Amino acid sequence: MDIWTFCPIRPAHYANNLRRLRDARKLTQAEVADALGINQAEYSRMEKGRRRVGTHLETLTKILTCKSA
Repeated sequence: MDIWTFCPIRPAHYANNLRRLRDARKLTQAEVADALGINQAEYSRMEKGRRRVGTHLETLTKILTCKSA
């Protein structure tokens, strides 16, 4: 049994949502990364679920105009 058995939200799910929200607002990864103060490659890792959103959650919700849980 792996760790994801007990976790309802897998990294791939929030990653897919980040991309979907970004695409809906017609933003590039570079534009979102710039607003977050990180480079595009680091933001790309967030979208792929390889990096946690962590301290960027509040800023991401403002950029992507959504509500955080």
